Amino acid sequence: MRICLAIRCKGDNKIDDEFLGQSARLTEAVLPFRHMPFRSESWRNLGRNAALLCWSNDPGDSGEPLIHNYGTEPEQVWTISGRAQFHADRSVCGLRPEPDLHEQVAATRGCFSALAVDGESERVYAATGVTGVEPVYFAETAALSVVGTWADAVRVVASQSQTARYDAAALYSFVLAGYFCDDRTPYDGVRQLPAMTTIEFAPPPRGGGHGSTAVHPSPFFYATMKPRQRILMTSPMRL
Repeated sequence: MRICLAIRCKGDNKIDDEFLGQSARLTEAVLPFRHMPFRSESWRNLGRNAALLCWSNDPGDSGEPLIHNYGTEPEQVWTISGRAQFHADRSVCGLRPEPDLHEQVAATRGCFSALAVDGESERVYAATGVTGVEPVYFAETAALSVVGTWADAVRVVASQSQTARYDAAALYSFVLAGYFCDDRTPYDGVRQLPAMTTIEFAPPPRGGGHGSTAVHPSPFFYATMKPRQRILMTSPMRL
């Protein structure tokens, strides 16, 4: 299993060594495989306002980096949770961090979700696959945008605390229906990204601000589906 997490700081906040270490410790305390041997990798851009972190206990990952550069670009990195089949030429394979990441995911074989960071433009992206089996969760605070593949990890990093705040309405709907009726999760402020969708966290334009968040459902994906398929894909999935 692989857990991936991307962080973007807002305003003048920076991801220093202390913050990066604290985020890693908080996440490792809630990893589902924390009692087993695992390895981790982290990356931070030169501006120290975006970071990508990964943990894995998969023996098949041994010898392979968890975080990849896109081609020879040192400030463009990506990672996946799940399994994917890329182009045989490893020098050009991978996922370029940009808004049409969902189309790149749709064109790649496998069952996975993807996280990518463009350190130069300070943008963070995440995309879910066709099935949504490998989920992506996100949360925002006044200081941070956090997106990852494990809801607990997103929660603790966004709050910088192990103390959980629960979403009573989401839990109530789960008790009544047997599934979450929308994008909410058990944790207050943590949302789940729908299948075949990209989320982008961007810096503010010059002049200040906290940046923007944009969610891009894939028109390429939905245009190829029949009406009944669209209803099934956008309906809640029973757990």
